Amino acid sequence: MAALIKSSSLRLPANTGYRLFIPSLQPVCNMPELLTFQTFAGIDEAREAAEILEKNGIVTLIAERNGRQLDAVLIGNDYGDKITLKIAGSDFTAANDLLYNAPINLADVPANHPVLALPSADLLDILSKPDEWGAYNYRIAKTLLAERGIVIADTKLKKLAEERTAILAERKTLSPLLLAAGYASSLINLGRLFFYVGFAAGATGATDTMSEAVWYFPGFFGLVLGGVVVTAKNTLPNGERTPVYTAGTIKHGMAMFGLNALAWLVNIIAYASV
Repeated sequence: MAALIKSSSLRLPANTGYRLFIPSLQPVCNMPELLTFQTFAGIDEAREAAEILEKNGIVTLIAERNGRQLDAVLIGNDYGDKITLKIAGSDFTAANDLLYNAPINLADVPANHPVLALPSADLLDILSKPDEWGAYNYRIAKTLLAERGIVIADTKLKKLAEERTAILAERKTLSPLLLAAGYASSLINLGRLFFYVGFAAGATGATDTMSEAVWYFPGFFGLVLGGVVVTAKNTLPNGERTPVYTAGTIKHGMAMFGLNALAWLVNIIAYASV
């Protein structure tokens, strides 16, 4: 029988960067992996969305991020939101239907809400990028357009969603600057080997300290960068998980990671033998 956790705040280990809020009794064993479905600036919006989904049988988990995620920053899809709503990937399509197609009464929307003042062209942009604007703004935009006499057919909305998914699924390449920095880190590390072999016996304390500063940071950077490139995944609006980077860029990431790992190993051995 699956174990249950009572409704409460639960802290993960300190290095995870997340605080979890479980709004109701949730089975935590034999459960599919929960993926980030949406992000929110505040906890109230996340709880409102979670309540709608849970009423329709979709298991949710709300997590509070304590810091920005390195992979999201590199990818360019970190909007700075503090709260994430997670659900199973198989529930994404149903959850989108529930949250984005629910009716909304504009009279209940605060009069100073910024979307209400947007021109129709910007409202159409919201409908084409629901992942950026969120369900609440999407519903406001759709209803406001209808009041202005611009009714978007369901077939058109479906096509916009498919086009957006295709754009989000496009794989990225790493910038030449980051590629150069990743490879340079391993070269600097390997250069450390020659420094020790040729000059360590007569090195002064200041020179040795400077060499260590140059050695440790670049090696760490290359390892992390290579690891992020190889493992980064993008969660699409339909719940599918795809690699963020192109196959060629992933090969570069593997090369950076491997070269840096080799450089660390070789230099540590050399350092210990001097």
